[in-house]
Amino acid sequence: MLISCQKLQKHYMVDSQPVLAADDINLDISENDFLTILGHSGSGKTTLLSLIGGLTMPDRGNILIRGKDVWAGSDTEISRVRNETIGFIFQFASLIPTLTVHENLLLPLSFGRTRRGGSEKADALLEEVGIADKRNCFPAELSGGQQRRVAIGRAFMNDPQIVLADEPTGDLDETTENEIMEFFYRRHEQGATFVIVTHNSQLASGHKALRVLNMKNGRLRER
Repeated sequence: MLISCQKLQKHYMVDSQPVLAADDINLDISENDFLTILGHSGSGKTTLLSLIGGLTMPDRGNILIRGKDVWAGSDTEISRVRNETIGFIFQFASLIPTLTVHENLLLPLSFGRTRRGGSEKADALLEEVGIADKRNCFPAELSGGQQRRVAIGRAFMNDPQIVLADEPTGDLDETTENEIMEFFYRRHEQGATFVIVTHNSQLASGHKALRVLNMKNGRLRER
């Protein structure tokens, strides 16, 4: 099993009251899966992605990637797993404002083991996500949708085996959304495993969504 979530629990304090964002979640994700998790805002979807990706430590339970507990290693080992194995597409683009589009794509390589061929790979990804003409622009010069495309390209710079995407097409028009989903499908056909969370039921019902789960009040269930 590529990813195994075992009895995950995570709570936050809201107005001095505990809120369970992940409530006893058990989830297995196979190699080359394409999983979509559908749920309204506040259902716990983003928390679940953060737990799977090693960004948030669970209060209880375990996350295993290829049988190894993500949180059993040192901070350095956890960071290496995130950088070399996982591509994150966050809900917001989160680009570095002082870097150009091209430089933003190169950023993940600065934490990796090699930078060889990085510039050419960045250019190829910008072409794939349809924003090659903005290579030397700064984020402030881009629309929200264009920034989103840059963030999507950046997530693939290290050829991740696992892609965790939080509302990846939330600020894109329908045409661009279709283009980005086709890009995801191509990467899936090349072997990447996808976990996408969204509130968009149409996106969740796409023909490549091999498995769709619903999330509500921190709990997962079959759709």
